[in-house]
Amino acid sequence: MKKNSIFFAWMMVAAFALGMTSCVSDDSGEGGGAIPTLTVKGEGLSDMLTYNIYLGDECVITPEIAYTGGNESNLTYSWKIGSMANGVMGELEEVSTERNLSYKFETGGTYYAHLTVSDGLVGKAVDYRINVNRTFEEGYLITSTDADGSGNLAFVKILTPEEIASGTKSVVIEHCLEKMNEGYSENGLLNAVLGTVTWPKTIKRVLVSTDKHCYVVDPNNLTIITDMKYEDLYPGFKATHFMPDSYTPWAYDSSTKKFAHINLTYMFPYEYQYFQGCNAESFNICKYSSWGSEALYTFYMNYTENKVAMFSSYAPYFGIDTFFPDTGDLLDGHTLITAFYGMAPGSNYVTPTYFISRDNETGNLALWTNTSDSYYYVNSNFSRQELTPTDATAVPAQGARIVPSAKQLRYYYAVDNAIYVLLTSTDFALPDKSQYAVQFGANEEVTYIDTNLSADELYVATYDKSSKRGNFYIYDCKDVRTDNATAVKPKAEYKSCAGRISNVIYKPSIQ
Repeated sequence: MKKNSIFFAWMMVAAFALGMTSCVSDDSGEGGGAIPTLTVKGEGLSDMLTYNIYLGDECVITPEIAYTGGNESNLTYSWKIGSMANGVMGELEEVSTERNLSYKFETGGTYYAHLTVSDGLVGKAVDYRINVNRTFEEGYLITSTDADGSGNLAFVKILTPEEIASGTKSVVIEHCLEKMNEGYSENGLLNAVLGTVTWPKTIKRVLVSTDKHCYVVDPNNLTIITDMKYEDLYPGFKATHFMPDSYTPWAYDSSTKKFAHINLTYMFPYEYQYFQGCNAESFNICKYSSWGSEALYTFYMNYTENKVAMFSSYAPYFGIDTFFPDTGDLLDGHTLITAFYGMAPGSNYVTPTYFISRDNETGNLALWTNTSDSYYYVNSNFSRQELTPTDATAVPAQGARIVPSAKQLRYYYAVDNAIYVLLTSTDFALPDKSQYAVQFGANEEVTYIDTNLSADELYVATYDKSSKRGNFYIYDCKDVRTDNATAVKPKAEYKSCAGRISNVIYKPSIQ
């Protein structure tokens, strides 16, 4: 009985096989003929073919496939992606049926791609290991504008010691907000800043603003967590500025003269009642060391009226009828050039304030110094020094940023393609144009300058007028001085990393 059952089973298998063979059309070249051959590089290997990419870059795999003896148009492809942890493969999900894989990962880590190729008669499968390095772990977030006027948010990764040892070159991801967030645009890009939530626990956030949106993004992969629309607060609001602040970041519409502050805890824009009645045309932000901690201070500049205002929520307490007390008639007869802050509070707990202006009658330059006022300006507390410039004097342009190195006790500013040093500890003097501390190529124009006070580094961005591309340089402040101009070298440089650069922030590793 048992033998008969086995014999019957074998007969059924043979009949089934013959039936399947007879179903293959002779016209295909396969019925009774040679079966097509299909090979895919990597099939059967115990060690997967490995791809290493950076988060933000597209993963592109072009498999090496050899197929003969059949119609290649009959081949079908299936790409599936799964995670890998400690060598254990996770569940697969199909992501493409194209011959080549083009795929963007949203987070860093280790993954594998499973490819199946078949013509319905023969088939092959192969796995690929994909290591997605965490590009946005630590580096520099750069706001810029491309030559065609479109926004360009770029990220420059700070390489790890292991990456440097292996010879990895600079990693730059341009248009990273668009790359990490499908369907979002960087048009109207204004700025990217860091914000800090202090309650119920301290959390660092990255905020990116366009003229219509403020995005809160994940600091480790730059994917959008929250999309805040300014129009939800003010219909028709179109931001022209987006500024960091020691209290909370804010956007400003210079047409309507309205401010939209950002609630960092609950992530929504709101109207801060004290920020009304400000008649600013632009803003000059300064940083200084306040009792060992870096802080921000903003000057509210009005070049038409030649006035500088501060924001002071305490001003009404002192009998001032505005939260934006300004310099009044202090600069009458002068043209305001710029304003900057001191490096640290003095013995009277007040950080010095400095203005530079030009006398409209004599053409002399004036440095105004105030070491007495914290909550509003009293004109009698300003002292003034003057100098008579010549055509050779390196005079900062209106609105120029003057940034400090508290450790080196000097300030830096830019004119055209060079960086100059300003000292406030001596009588007011500006260097000649030939007395630069750093000079770039004739086709380069300095578009941005700032200092990292904790690292004592000078950030400089330039714009190459020929290539229409931006460059980013980092210097050790101790090396940037007039007597070292011929020997100064950047500690890091990133050529052609963005468009015309308007802002750079260091983004630390944020967990």
